[in-house]
Amino acid sequence: MTDQYNSTFHIKGPYQAREVITEDLFTSFEQLKGSITLEAYALDIEGLLSLHERKQRDRLRDRGRQLFRLNLLIYCEEQLVGWSFGKQKGVDTFLMINSALLPEHQGNGVYSALLPLMLTLLKNEGFQEVRSNHRATNNRVLIPKLRAGFVITGTHLNDMFGFMVQLTYYFNKKRREAFAFREGSRPPHDLLPYLGPNF
Repeated sequence: MTDQYNSTFHIKGPYQAREVITEDLFTSFEQLKGSITLEAYALDIEGLLSLHERKQRDRLRDRGRQLFRLNLLIYCEEQLVGWSFGKQKGVDTFLMINSALLPEHQGNGVYSALLPLMLTLLKNEGFQEVRSNHRATNNRVLIPKLRAGFVITGTHLNDMFGFMVQLTYYFNKKRREAFAFREGSRPPHDLLPYLGPNF
């Protein structure tokens, strides 16, 4: 998938996403950006991964400087109405950088329908977690992501965008359980491997 850049995915109703190379993404970004308001302002994790997940993670590590990118343009029938793009960070983390839709296509579930597609594509590539950063008041994005299984993993103050919330999606069920234990919403689970106090 990463070498072909010609895949088309159905999102919802007349909406579809098309994977494109970075140059085409930014050409379309320039085409639409005037119409879209852009914001200006220790557990043993290794022990939680299956053999298949470890092999996928090792494949991502072997990419070296050829880091994975996912660039999607969103169409309603044949009209370009938005985008979503991001890139690999580190070995097995994907950073969702930016997603946007023209105002007349917002609020009707397109983004909520796009999220499962993106998560499936990223899981199939072998990523263990997906992260994104959002303004703390950006409920149009925060709510769909929390409903999709993302969790709040941090906050920070950004000089360009202000107060930001970091969201993370964990593909591995045991890592999700580990996070729930760490943040206090569930008791320890017998299956979580523990490194011990002197790791």
